[in-house]
Amino acid sequence: MTTTNCYHCGAIIPENVVIAFNHNGIECSFCCHGCEAVAHSILASNLDTYYIQRSENAITPKTISAQAEAELRLFDRGDIAEDYITFSKSTDKTTQASVELFIEGITCAACIWLIEKHLSRQPGVISIHINHSNQRANLTWQPDQIKFSELLLEISRIGYSAKPFIFDELQKYQAKEKKQAILRIGLAGIGTMQNMMLAVPLYIGASSGITDEFQMFFRWVSLLIATPVVFYSARPFFKAAIRDFKTRHLTMDVPVSIAIFIAYLASAIVTVSGGKDVYFDSVCMFTFFLLIGRYLEMNTRFKASEGLKRLNTLLPTSASLVALDGTESTVPIKDLVPGNRVMVRAGDNIPCDGQVLDGSSSVDESALTGEFFPVAKTINANVTAGTTNIDSPLLIEVARTGKDTRIASILTLMQAAMTNKGSVAVAADRVAAYFVAFILFSATAVGTFWYINDPASAFDIVLAVLVVTCPCALSLATPTALTAAMDKMRTEGILVLRSHVIDALAKASHVYLDKTGTLTEGRLKIVKTTLFNVTTEERAFSLASALESTSKHPIASAFRRYTPTHASTTPDKKETQVFLTHIKHTPGRGIEAMLLAQEHSQAAIESIRIGSRRYVEEIIKNRAMLPDETTTTLYLAGSVSGLMAAFEVTDKIRDSAPAMLQQCADLNIKTTLLSGDNLASVTSIAHTLNIQDIVANASPEDKLRHIRDQQSSVTQSVMVGDGINDLPVMAAADISIAMANAADINKINADAVMLRNDLTLVPRAIVLSQKTQRIIVMNLAWAFAYNATALPLAACGLIPPFLAAAGMSISSMVVVLNSLRIKKG
Repeated sequence: MTTTNCYHCGAIIPENVVIAFNHNGIECSFCCHGCEAVAHSILASNLDTYYIQRSENAITPKTISAQAEAELRLFDRGDIAEDYITFSKSTDKTTQASVELFIEGITCAACIWLIEKHLSRQPGVISIHINHSNQRANLTWQPDQIKFSELLLEISRIGYSAKPFIFDELQKYQAKEKKQAILRIGLAGIGTMQNMMLAVPLYIGASSGITDEFQMFFRWVSLLIATPVVFYSARPFFKAAIRDFKTRHLTMDVPVSIAIFIAYLASAIVTVSGGKDVYFDSVCMFTFFLLIGRYLEMNTRFKASEGLKRLNTLLPTSASLVALDGTESTVPIKDLVPGNRVMVRAGDNIPCDGQVLDGSSSVDESALTGEFFPVAKTINANVTAGTTNIDSPLLIEVARTGKDTRIASILTLMQAAMTNKGSVAVAADRVAAYFVAFILFSATAVGTFWYINDPASAFDIVLAVLVVTCPCALSLATPTALTAAMDKMRTEGILVLRSHVIDALAKASHVYLDKTGTLTEGRLKIVKTTLFNVTTEERAFSLASALESTSKHPIASAFRRYTPTHASTTPDKKETQVFLTHIKHTPGRGIEAMLLAQEHSQAAIESIRIGSRRYVEEIIKNRAMLPDETTTTLYLAGSVSGLMAAFEVTDKIRDSAPAMLQQCADLNIKTTLLSGDNLASVTSIAHTLNIQDIVANASPEDKLRHIRDQQSSVTQSVMVGDGINDLPVMAAADISIAMANAADINKINADAVMLRNDLTLVPRAIVLSQKTQRIIVMNLAWAFAYNATALPLAACGLIPPFLAAAGMSISSMVVVLNSLRIKKG
């Protein structure tokens, strides 16, 4: 059987679809009218070069509905446009508008060429530039010649979807801070390399001899290189130290700033006036390593703030407001107030919390409850903002909007849970304050003693004390080990996003697991087909998939991915062709239709149904044929044929789940299945995997309450999840790990993210964290032993400053080399 591919998107054209037109003598066939309309628009604009240049097929476009067009028209309202569009005056005093767009559907460079060419031909468009890496476009036009909504519609007409990209003040600030941090690190890195190169002849010359001219030359060059490093790269340390002095709160920035500044100042004085040693290389190196650590910390903090805003994407930008006379109008959701009535059609997200006034449908609430199967909603049922209507239109009375919705409360819970992690940081600050005070006290006491007894040696000895006690090895003891561990975990398959993960995982004693999408693959599959009154499996599948093809229910996707076990290589056309009419969806039960003898025929063979046991038994005579319902099963039956087939549907358990649970047991780590799914489904999975501790039917609030109740008796808890409904409990857990298939907001807010869906990565990460903790203890022991030995020697004047700098570098090197052992494990 030959197949024809769509001229625009490359999809296989169904047998009963005949959509085509002739272009320059070439017959162009299409899979749908959407592709036909887009191709016609492209070819009519003389942009047919697109089809030659493209390296990948286009995405099948969606037809622009009247409601979608009305939503785009809302962007022409002044109060909405001001949130996205920047207006300015050009040199000829005409008004210009600029906006940054996010464009969906770009697959290759030819897509960019097509969009830029098409928009540049529109009246009033000044410029359009698209960045392929992030699919963002900068668009500038004259609003008095063309409306913004018209430009968005033009993009839609050629098969793409565009919406304004919101780049708020917080993001601008973060982008600026990142740019400055990278510049500081780059400058300090260059300064470190150059100064180390210049320091070699100075150190060697101190023992083997060097001419005064070369020594002076090397010192002046080192001074010139170190100066921008100190006054630009190290500026954040000085600002923080000044702040600490003002607030009378000591942090590590105080001794770091004093060491950098005094070492630089002393070296500059020696360079200008003459003297023994300079320490420009140590100043640059110390600044460089500290800046890298600060950058990683800042980057993690910024990612967390970005993730909090992603919850807003679950809400639509507009709603269909229904007036008392029944007329509908599209309005922004911020205009909705309690008491309003809104119409939510199949496939649309619900814009508010409310109650169903009319209609019946299924609603996908997985974003909030974790329940994979949609929930039937009829009159008086409550619905929640951010959930998706699946089957039929619903008329909803608005109860709560904006910050009062349930999804907003989940965001609040997540923020509150994240703040509970601050106690460890507070304790660390207190310890650091005592340590800093000890360093400053020691340097002051030593300086006073030598100033009284030997003023000439006082400066060199104080400098030696500050350098030798400079917490370089101490500050590297933990970060270098953590960096090595994070890199090792990345190569193993886990991306660590928070610095506390290693420490917490090493003490983990309880792992909580979500079910759907975590322990299971999150994709419904047909695992067994039982035939009754039907000739072949292909016929049963054709009937079932024809019914399910009209549904957006997740079960329908199982039929789209399913291939009959005994499929024939040359199927009978009568077996696979199905013609249906009068299709009816009954939320929570199934689908019914009239089966026709042939296409466009008025002669019906019988009424057929697919759905639950109770649903199909209403149309069959011999109900005794129905097998016992022990699993999730869909039944196919006809009013004449009777029971035809039963499809057993399940969500496949991940192959790595049994091994992961066994490895956790070997490590004496308790596991709990914490799910929002129904009790029967959770119990079945738990029985298969031999999980003793389960919690079912748990809402996000229930999950959060459960894990907080357990935390009082649990050393460290780990939550592994993938859905938005897991966000609060993931934030409350000591460590949260997101699956590779998790929602973007979960990945950004998680403490760690799996790079592949392998659950055994969790116990492997725990073992690696335990090894890292042992190495950190060794590093800290070495650093403290070094400082405890070197401090009294430096205070007695037995260690000159250049040996103090060398000792500090050697101690740091020992810590780094010891940390690198983590990568070998």
